[in-house]
Amino acid sequence: MSSSSVKELPVLTKVAAGAGLVALSGLAAYLLIMNTKYGRRVARRALFALFNSLPDPLPKTLPFEHRVQPHGPLEKLHEGLWVVKGSMPNMPLPRMMAVYRPPNSTSLLVYSVLCLDSDTLAELDKLGTVTYIFIPCSWHTLDASAWTARYPNAKLLAPRRSLDRLQNKVVGNIVAAEDIFPVLGSRGGGVVASGEGGGAMERSVRLVFAKGTSAQCDECELLVTLPPTTRGPETSNLIKRKDTTKTSTNHHALIINDMFHEELKLTTLSRILMIDQRAQFREWLREFIKVVVEEENVEVVTVSHGAPIVGREEVQKRMKGALSSL
Repeated sequence: MSSSSVKELPVLTKVAAGAGLVALSGLAAYLLIMNTKYGRRVARRALFALFNSLPDPLPKTLPFEHRVQPHGPLEKLHEGLWVVKGSMPNMPLPRMMAVYRPPNSTSLLVYSVLCLDSDTLAELDKLGTVTYIFIPCSWHTLDASAWTARYPNAKLLAPRRSLDRLQNKVVGNIVAAEDIFPVLGSRGGGVVASGEGGGAMERSVRLVFAKGTSAQCDECELLVTLPPTTRGPETSNLIKRKDTTKTSTNHHALIINDMFHEELKLTTLSRILMIDQRAQFREWLREFIKVVVEEENVEVVTVSHGAPIVGREEVQKRMKGALSSL
C-alpha cells in the first residue's frame, strides 16, 4: 500500500463515520416520529403547515367542465356501488370517487367527488338522483364547490368536526353528516347505531369514526348496506341483533377516505397524519374487524387513493394485515 493511500485512510474513516452518524440520526428521528405520539404530533404539525401553505391546484371559480382531469369510467363493484378512478392536477396521486345507491332507492350519495366528463356524468345521472355530496374531511375539497353548483338540490355533507376548517374552502351550505346519518359505535362488544329512521338512504348509511386518531384528522368513513343475496328481515341487525353468533343477512361495503391506501395498507404518511394514540387505534381496529368487517359481511372496501378491494375473504385478509402492522 502506497504512502498516499495510508494518508487517505483517516479521511475515509471520518467520512464513513459521518455518514453512519447521519444514518443513525435519521433512523432515530424516524423511530421517534413513528413510535411515539409526541414525535408524530410534531411531524403532523409540520406536514399540515406545509399542506395549508400550498396554493390551490385549480382556481376555485373554474367551472365544472373545465376542472375535469383524466379519469376512468364509472366502474360497478357491486349492485349499488360504483367508483371512478381519477387523478390530481400536477400531482402523481390517484383519487377514487365512490357512488352509492341504497337498496330499493334511486337516491345517490357521492363520496370524495371529482369532476367528470359529460359522458360519465350522463351515466351517473342514469343511475339515479344525486341526493348527497359527501366531503369526507377538510382536505378533500378540490371539486366540492363545483359539484354543489352542478347539483344545487343535493345536500352537501361533511363531518361536524371539519365544518370550521371548510368555511373558506367550499362554497355552499354544508350540513353536519351526523345530523343526517347515525354514527356507528361500540357498546358492550356489539355494534349499534346511534339513530334510525328516515328514508332508504338514511337507513342504509352509518358514519364510522375511528378511535385514537389525531385532532387534525377530521375524516369520516361510511358503512353502507348493499342488496342482500337472500331475503331476510327488514330491520337491520346493526340496530338490534338477537343472536350475535351469526353473521348479518345483509351485505355491506366500507367507503374509506385516507385511513388506508393501496391494498388497505397503513402508509407512513397516514400513520403520522391520522394516528395519535396507537394502542387505542389498534384496539378499535381489532374490534371493528371482528364486529363489523366479519359479522356484517363487508364485501367491498373502497379507498380514496387506491384500488378497491372486492370479496369478503380478501377484505378480511387485508384488514387483518393492516392490524398486524401496527
